Amino acid sequence: MRSSTKSVEGQIGCTYSNEKSNSGVTYSTRGTPHTIPFLVLPDIPIPELFASSRCFESPSVVDVTPSALKVILSSKLSNYRKEQLFWFIHDLIALGGCKEEGASISSKFVHHRIGKHTLADARKLELIVKVTHHSAGNFSSRYCLVPRSNKRKKHELTYPKLIARRGSVENYQKSRLKAAGLSPKLLDYLLAFTAPPAFLGAFTEYIAAMEGDGKDTASMLSLFNFIKEGQHRLSVKRGRLTNEIVGLPSYLRGLLLADGSPVAEVDISSSHPQFLAQIFRPKDGEEAMAYENQEEEHASFLKLLDSHKFYETFEDCWLKDLELFKDYCHKGVKDPVRVAELEAKFTALEPRKGIKLCWQTILNGKGIPGRLFKSRTWQKFSALFPIMAKRMAAMKRANPSALGQELRKQEAAFVNLVAVSLEKPVATLYDGWLVAEGDAEPLRRLCCDLSFGLFGFTINPTIDFNPKRQISHSHPLATAASFKGAAHPSLSSSTTTPNQ
Repeated sequence: MRSSTKSVEGQIGCTYSNEKSNSGVTYSTRGTPHTIPFLVLPDIPIPELFASSRCFESPSVVDVTPSALKVILSSKLSNYRKEQLFWFIHDLIALGGCKEEGASISSKFVHHRIGKHTLADARKLELIVKVTHHSAGNFSSRYCLVPRSNKRKKHELTYPKLIARRGSVENYQKSRLKAAGLSPKLLDYLLAFTAPPAFLGAFTEYIAAMEGDGKDTASMLSLFNFIKEGQHRLSVKRGRLTNEIVGLPSYLRGLLLADGSPVAEVDISSSHPQFLAQIFRPKDGEEAMAYENQEEEHASFLKLLDSHKFYETFEDCWLKDLELFKDYCHKGVKDPVRVAELEAKFTALEPRKGIKLCWQTILNGKGIPGRLFKSRTWQKFSALFPIMAKRMAAMKRANPSALGQELRKQEAAFVNLVAVSLEKPVATLYDGWLVAEGDAEPLRRLCCDLSFGLFGFTINPTIDFNPKRQISHSHPLATAASFKGAAHPSLSSSTTTPNQ
């Protein structure tokens, strides 16, 4: 029986987990006699606390309004839950809860950071009122303090456990991860990555080169100092995790150490096209009647992915498409001089890099889809994979942003799943992982195993050792050949090639 996966928003059945994973892997059995696995992460926007909240510098001191202080002290709640409410009111004020539009509050973040009853207690005591409702994937509910007041009174917390949690940056970061459906182990893993003198020296030279070119170095200097001091920062948007390592150039990442060991980068080759195979897999049941030969076409697409030559297949379209796509390389830029510079840089790209940017625009672009569908790149794709192209086009026309959002969510969910399943220090990248050299091959094989189990086809990443040592491996799980669901995967003769 062929393994089948669907991503049906709002139709999640159960949650699957095991000892090695606190992931967002879910499955639904709607309309089928067998399990349908798919990846999903909840969209939980987590607001940053204002620096003025002083929760880390002075964790025992909170600012509350006189009205809130009176209501909380006179309530019948336990003293501990009262102090949790004081903490919540302080943060609500810091986030703009005294303004008419209120503050964006994630109930899951409050649950993990302050207490599971805190938000309910605040609503029950009528300390807050909901201004706007939660919208999945866009924003959390917004709450306003009742009554709104510019008056403040300081209050001293007394419970050592609560004070320690409030002053802990680590607890704050892990609460954000938990609220976004991610494992807090992802923060623990980052603690294993250190910056040796070689990294700091190379980073210093990198910043000096930027200055020599007249580029703004403010953000890179901030990142340099952040990493040098051994700090870690995380943000989660639509399940996509960003850490301080993601923003580094790849050659600088390669100079970090993981538990004192040199590192290697494991990358998903043609990552978004890989997840196209998951999103637009063959239809089942009655829907399959409208898509004759969909199995053969999907197998052909998987074979192209397995060759690690997806973008190369469209290189012959570059010269015909660069004039069309150059309009997208300076989106939002108004300075004519800067626009000209960006266009010149874009049109000077070598075909593979140029076509890769064209595909990023096709998949992630928010503009009018019809214009993109006139490109030679899309026309060639449509000729090679007409069924998939038809389904992709329908999704783009219905909502130009939807496909890019779904691709990033699927990618992020899988990257995070592999990271927490390895149980070794891993720094997640957008389309891969940074690990100690000795853990690179186990992670590659784990990626193959998990992808085959989830999707019915193998995502076989490449390994890039620092500085330029690379490795090629095969994996016993087939890709296109195994898609049709043999009880035991057949051997694959494919070889992983460097992901340049």
